[in-house]
Amino acid sequence: MSGALFVARYRLPLVVFGVPLPGKRNPYLVLVSERELVDVEVDVEESSSPRLKVDGVSLGWRVEMALRSFLDVVCDRLEQPLQATVYVDAGVESLPSASIYAILSLELVKSVSEAGGYSLEPQEVLEAAKSIDVDAGVDFDYVWACRAALLRGRATVFREGEEPLDANIPSVELELVGEEEVGREIGDLLGETLYSLLTKFAGFTVVELVNRLRKGESWESVWSVGVRVENAIYYLYYGLNPPTGEECKWTPSFQSGYGVCAKGAGLGELVKFV
Repeated sequence: MSGALFVARYRLPLVVFGVPLPGKRNPYLVLVSERELVDVEVDVEESSSPRLKVDGVSLGWRVEMALRSFLDVVCDRLEQPLQATVYVDAGVESLPSASIYAILSLELVKSVSEAGGYSLEPQEVLEAAKSIDVDAGVDFDYVWACRAALLRGRATVFREGEEPLDANIPSVELELVGEEEVGREIGDLLGETLYSLLTKFAGFTVVELVNRLRKGESWESVWSVGVRVENAIYYLYYGLNPPTGEECKWTPSFQSGYGVCAKGAGLGELVKFV
């Protein structure tokens, strides 16, 4: 495998509704930025041992660790150590961990396959990335939701094991705030019955919010309901106090919550999503 450089531009996927609960597969609503906000360059070449180098924006240790595990699995499957140099530039300062991992891992699969002379269809890239996630211990369904929305290029309702669906919502502007680590999970304290009820509540919340949007209810109204309900779930299960601002809510990220606010909160960078 010879060294090769690939340059790609990506929209930013963002899970706006849906709370991840360990061991469960619930639905998510994912939006994608109207503009391409993330530039990625990947240089892949043979090496004496698997190595990942990241330049550009700071990804945080959780994303870098996940990407290293991802690359290790790729090398194991190829039976060939590789060095992957990844350069990332973004149009926003605060990148959600789940979103940027979804983008970079997807681009790693594309770049490695193309450097090896293989051409994969988009769906094959998704399936390969998901399979590698599982072996790498990064099998988060909200990451798979982000990738599905990237492939479709529009607002997507995703639940693992089911076909992704169009959300058919108007474009919205949201402020991206940043991440906060979760506290102690209390799944073991809830017990099976309460945990099952919480899972159903979280799942039905997404279904209800999407249905309201499809029936023509305003985004502002639906957002307000989602803020109250999902912040309560994040507090109950993860111990995350609601973020600053009445119209701000937590969204999924790696062992943390990522804060997102309605336009006008003045707490983060404004991005238009579709």
